[in-house]
Amino acid sequence: MMILGHRGTGVTRKKELDRPAENTLKAFAQALEDGADGLELDVRRTQDNDLAVTHHKTLDPDSPRLRDVFTLAARYGAPLLNIELAGKNTYDLAYSQAVKSGYPLDKIVFSSFDHDQLHKLRKLDPRVKIGLLFSSAPEPVATLKGRVRFSESYIDRIRQTLGPASLHIIHDQFNEKIRTYARKHGLELFIWTRNEKSPEQDVTILDFARHHKNAPDIHLITDYPGKIKAALR
Repeated sequence: MMILGHRGTGVTRKKELDRPAENTLKAFAQALEDGADGLELDVRRTQDNDLAVTHHKTLDPDSPRLRDVFTLAARYGAPLLNIELAGKNTYDLAYSQAVKSGYPLDKIVFSSFDHDQLHKLRKLDPRVKIGLLFSSAPEPVATLKGRVRFSESYIDRIRQTLGPASLHIIHDQFNEKIRTYARKHGLELFIWTRNEKSPEQDVTILDFARHHKNAPDIHLITDYPGKIKAALR
């Protein structure tokens, strides 16, 4: 299991003095210094035709550019970057900047709820690792605010043309059926969290990490990468 810092050192819904603001270079650096195996980050296209690292549609003055994250990750030797294409029409810039940066493509996973973008990305390069991001667990295929819900039949239909490397499932919807399916088709699983509490407040995510820490095909995207890594040592 690899531990990735969710937006660096985690989602910051309000000013928190104990950790940097999400999706900032300070947060990414802190996560890697605390032992995270990699980073998860969001990108959106800017008015000047660049990519800002932000989950929100409105840019923060501290929002770095994607190229800055590549530079930082290379300096720390980060083994894995999960770049979520959060904004529309970000796939081409994300890909071109990744190539230009010289960061190894096999250390980058491009994920998105917008699977149309992922199909377009696949046409650019058959080598890129693509992660299918889902909003909820097995249900009839449907879209909810543009997000595709997980179903085996849906993945079966697109697996040959899209060639995903991984499925990205929210923690509370993870189950053995999904894991069995992923293993059968050689897909890695990235488990992400929402409204995560610290391990001191709730051990649910920590227990999950402990249970799967030796699984090479399951990875955790967490708001508390340093604390989770420390507990697993």
